[in-house]
Amino acid sequence: MPEKSLLELLHSRGLRYRREDSFKLVSSRLLADRFLIAVRVAGVAPQTFGEMAVELGIPDKLKAMFLKHLPDADTVGYGIEDGGDGIIHKAYLEFWQKVRHEVLAGSREQVLMYLGFKW
Repeated sequence: MPEKSLLELLHSRGLRYRREDSFKLVSSRLLADRFLIAVRVAGVAPQTFGEMAVELGIPDKLKAMFLKHLPDADTVGYGIEDGGDGIIHKAYLEFWQKVRHEVLAGSREQVLMYLGFKW
C-alpha cells in the first residue's frame, strides 16, 4: 500500500508532519484515496527530502528541479492518490517565507508560492 510506505518513510526518519486528506471528482467518479503530508524544512537535513523523493520513485528529470528549488522551500509536501489508472505520486515545495518577505517589502512582482511535481 503506497500510503503505508510513505508514512513508514516519515516515521523511519523521525519527521513530524501534518496530514491532509482530500477527494477529487472526475468523470462522474469520486476519487477518495488522496492525501498530502506536509513537513517543515527547518531542522531537517536537505538530503532527507531528496532521499525520500527517490524512494518514492521521482524521475531523475524532476529530481534535479526538486533539489534545485529545495533550499528556498519552507515546507515539503508528499502526496499519493489513486488516479483511477494507477497510483500518482506527488512532491510539493512551498515558499511561504519568501512570499511573505516580498509582500511585506511592498513588492508587486510575481512570486512563486508552490512548485509541484507529479509522476
